[in-house]
Amino acid sequence: MPIRKLPCPTGGKPGENLDKVAEYQEKRAVPNAFGGVTESDSNWRKVASAYCSIQTGSGTEVWRARQADSDTDAVVKMTWSPAREEFSASGRFLIKGKTYQILSAVNENEDDQMLIFSCRRTV
Repeated sequence: MPIRKLPCPTGGKPGENLDKVAEYQEKRAVPNAFGGVTESDSNWRKVASAYCSIQTGSGTEVWRARQADSDTDAVVKMTWSPAREEFSASGRFLIKGKTYQILSAVNENEDDQMLIFSCRRTV
């Protein structure tokens, strides 16, 4: 029996399947003994989680995002909230164990309903 995808429990547009959980993370500065900042994966901290949909590789949303930024690998969509509007390009998403660096964020149609993030998969 195929797994049925559930719609986002917090709403979303009709037809949107917000069936993944994205963990938004921001980097914190950790000074080292030499007065610099240590760069490591452990410097990232969880700020928030939200239901989302993700489209990778090809498709209309990814094609549109590539018109503005050719480095785009994926498009992440989630419902708008004032806190989520603060998600910026200095952060990243962790979705199903994969990391996506945020390149840009757009409030779709400026109607405070959906946020669209252009992202690049990082290893």
